[in-house]
Amino acid sequence: MSRTGPLILLVTVAACGTAERRADPTAPTALALHASAAPTAEGCLVDPGDCPPDAWIFSPEELNPHIPQDASNCDFTMFGLAATIPQWDFHPTAACRQRQWGSSGIYWQEARDIHVTNLPNRCGGPGDIDEIRICSLAWKNKATPYGAAGGAGCVVVKLEVTCGV
Repeated sequence: MSRTGPLILLVTVAACGTAERRADPTAPTALALHASAAPTAEGCLVDPGDCPPDAWIFSPEELNPHIPQDASNCDFTMFGLAATIPQWDFHPTAACRQRQWGSSGIYWQEARDIHVTNLPNRCGGPGDIDEIRICSLAWKNKATPYGAAGGAGCVVVKLEVTCGV
C-alpha cells in the first residue's frame, strides 16, 4: 500500500486554515470581525470605534444654500418626521440631504429651513430649524455614542433654531 495518499491528505489538512490557528491551543476560539468587514449600526452601539468619524458627521459638504428643494433625498418614511413638522418643505428654501455610511445602516441627514409649528423649549411657538441628525433603524429608543435615539432611531447632533418664522 502506498503512503503517498495519506501524506497528501496530511499536507492538505496542515496547509488549510493556517491564518486561523490560535497561538495558544488552550485559548478560547473567538469570533472576530476581519479588518475588511464593514461597520454596522449595531457594532457602533457596542464599540464607538465602529461609528462614523466626526468629519463624516459634521462636514456638511453636500448641503449648501444652492441645493434646490427638488434635490432633497431624505427618507422621512423610514426615520419619521416630528408631528410638529406638518410639511417639511413649507419654505421654498427648505432642503434635506441624506447619505449612508458605507452599508452600515447608519444615515446622516442634514436639513435646512424646516418649519416647525411649535418649539416650546426654544421659541414658545413656531420656528425654523437647521439640523444634522444621525439615524439607524437599529437605534430606536437606545443609547448611542451620540446620545439617546428616539422612537425613529435618530439623534440630533447639531441644531440651529430661528424663532417666529
